[in-house]
Amino acid sequence: CMAFVESQGLGMVACGCEDGTIVSIATRLPVSSPDRSFAVQGHTKYVSSLLGVGSALWSGGEDGKICVWDMRTRSAVKTMLDHTSGVSSMSRQHSQIWTLGRNSELVIYDASAGDVLHKTAFELTGKGKPNSLMFHVTPVEGQIVWVSDAQGTTTSYYCPAPLPEGGNRD
Repeated sequence: CMAFVESQGLGMVACGCEDGTIVSIATRLPVSSPDRSFAVQGHTKYVSSLLGVGSALWSGGEDGKICVWDMRTRSAVKTMLDHTSGVSSMSRQHSQIWTLGRNSELVIYDASAGDVLHKTAFELTGKGKPNSLMFHVTPVEGQIVWVSDAQGTTTSYYCPAPLPEGGNRD
């Protein structure tokens, strides 16, 4: 998995690795620069999902852990253990981060504080098993979450989570 993070004007590309490491490369520094790349470690298993949020990087792993990284200081500022299975997908919607576990567990966080706003689990209607391959969460109008499985079956789910400021999910 990969994500882009704008940190100190350097434009960081972050890549999740099988050993739980995240490798970051500053795209706007010369290749010969010693500060061009670095690695951080916060997961015990494969990093399966990354999401850039300002100068922060959110990472989700097969260990069920979500870490929030400050890419300026190259350190984890928060670690959350709210998933009971591997994290397969993350999506930002206004001031919220929506995360999906391989067991169809949806956890919604406040993007700035990392506090849990809502947690629920749901059944998929397709043939895909929620713990086999990646799923993608995309919040849309109202309280609907669309989830697709590895076979391409899409399921919609009504989520009674709090709406972000402004009352809509544009």
